[in-house]
Amino acid sequence: MWIHTPWNISESVKKIAEDRDINIQVPTSKFKKSLQAAYDLEKLAIEKGVKIVEPFQGTSAFNNKIHVLGPDLDYYYELVAQFGDSVGGLSFASLFEKVINSITELWHEDQLVDPEDNAVSARNNSSVITLIQLDKTFLFLGDSGVPAISRAADYADASNFDLASQVRYVQVPHHGSKRNLGPTILNRIIGSIVEKGNKINKNAFISAAPDSPNHPSKRVINSFIRRGVDINHTCGQDHCYQSDGLPIRPGWVPLIPLEFYETYDED
Repeated sequence: MWIHTPWNISESVKKIAEDRDINIQVPTSKFKKSLQAAYDLEKLAIEKGVKIVEPFQGTSAFNNKIHVLGPDLDYYYELVAQFGDSVGGLSFASLFEKVINSITELWHEDQLVDPEDNAVSARNNSSVITLIQLDKTFLFLGDSGVPAISRAADYADASNFDLASQVRYVQVPHHGSKRNLGPTILNRIIGSIVEKGNKINKNAFISAAPDSPNHPSKRVINSFIRRGVDINHTCGQDHCYQSDGLPIRPGWVPLIPLEFYETYDED
């Protein structure tokens, strides 16, 4: 079983994992619940004699078909030390009303901008970034942000693997948040902007809840489309991506790629 065990690194994280007092002050209750679920899973695996492997950069499985590109061990230790930096799940920006802008997009000009290095939490940057090589190649980015993805791309380059040219399917990080991606990292792992209407035989997928006000960001959607990628999102529906020669699953609907947003309102 692949699982990170941050409670074995940080005493403060271990306290959160072990203390079931609902009044304990932690960054978010969601974080506490997920941490404790992982902690309980590790204990159950040990009880059942299941081998535990922490998926750090360089880990592979299934005859080298599954590769972990990130995080590397040193970076993970650095991130775990920051897990408790925020309190109560409130960011400074959330205390103020967000300004909603009316945006008009031009094809060759990204409205998506490179985020600050601290735009994504340490917990999200600790996500496992996985490359799966079957008949086609898949890249799963979890909830990672630009710093984590950049380190994973460095490792891919050092391993003589060109993400932009070789990956066919991409999971867009953190429900399509504009804080997790920017044009520079997209140029690196996807490719540069193509001529309008051109395709590069690549698909991206966003898992997002229905009626979410911020996810996925239309800036992110457009940035993938202008790079020739067919991009799809779930938004609460049961979808089925139909590979060539396979039937549609009963009760599911086929994915229809999103279209480019010429204008929209977004903060």
